[in-house]
Amino acid sequence: MQGEIAAAAALGVDTVQIDDGWQQGVSANSSAATADRGVWEGFHAAEEGFWQVHAQRFPQGLGALQQQAQDAGMELGLWFAPDSSEEFARWQDDAAVILQLHRRLGVNAFKIDGVKARTRLGERRLQRFFQRVLRESHGRVVFDLDVTAEVRPGYWGMPEVGTIFVENRYTDFHRWWPHHSWRNAWQLARWVDPLRLRMEFLNPRRHQALYADDPLAPTAWPFASIVAMTLPFAPLAWCEVSHLDPDLLAEAAALLHTWRPLRQRWASCHHYALGATPSACGLSAMVGIDSQGLIIIAIRSLGDEDTLEIPWSSLASPPRQVESTQLLHGEGQLTAHPANQRGLSLRIPSNLRHVVMRVVAQGE
Repeated sequence: MQGEIAAAAALGVDTVQIDDGWQQGVSANSSAATADRGVWEGFHAAEEGFWQVHAQRFPQGLGALQQQAQDAGMELGLWFAPDSSEEFARWQDDAAVILQLHRRLGVNAFKIDGVKARTRLGERRLQRFFQRVLRESHGRVVFDLDVTAEVRPGYWGMPEVGTIFVENRYTDFHRWWPHHSWRNAWQLARWVDPLRLRMEFLNPRRHQALYADDPLAPTAWPFASIVAMTLPFAPLAWCEVSHLDPDLLAEAAALLHTWRPLRQRWASCHHYALGATPSACGLSAMVGIDSQGLIIIAIRSLGDEDTLEIPWSSLASPPRQVESTQLLHGEGQLTAHPANQRGLSLRIPSNLRHVVMRVVAQGE
């Protein structure tokens, strides 16, 4: 884990998340699960001290790792599954576990998994769990809600709780294509605040043989383009960062370094998913607009279409005049037209590429 934290710092992430396995108890999803040990609910009844730190894996506890992360400007996050048994009857105990980890170790970020909200009673108790933690931590604890299985609140249920862990893809099973994740997030962004959508990028060089000569295989894309697909949302490095080859780590770190100063401004923008619905072919974009101008993240897949028209009519309160356009990362050109004409023309000359661009409004 010390190596993983060091690699994450080099990449430029905010939180290093330890998945299922940090705890003493064994979940049914764990590689340590056996025929007579491993549960997906009923954690408290299954094993005393289920949510204590695993003494063999972390003999010094988690404090040193948390300190290492903090020293590098990051936080340590943990996986957690509220006990769904008996309609979350133990929700108070679960809240106490989270609050203890928060107060004693300074852990503020928790990925919430394993939820089975089968009834209204269960939903109410689950909401009380979240509300107690948020209230007693004074809002410092943040949650990432895994909605990839079971019956779980997410897109419309409990939107105040946190971000939504949208996908659970692995190259191990030949189930991840970067353009699929871009398509899913782009489509959801028309209905859900894009900043609530936790979207992943993986290590594209794992299990390359499974993709053979697929023209849209993960390795067909520059790694920076894969990472760029997640920037408009809540990016997640869904991999062991320490296993990224040095060239991939450097490529992604350069993009994230460019993006970091824009993140807060992007969060305050009005967001638009523009272009044709992303697919194996074509060009599409996420656009943020505020009083300073526009921020554009655009992705080109395969095919001959190299230009995206962004009409002023598609944006609320477009700039009256454009002072300048700036290419921040990637490959492309942007032509701005007066506000009383058609708008912007964005060109990406090559397939499987991205651009991050800024449009500065005159007078800003």
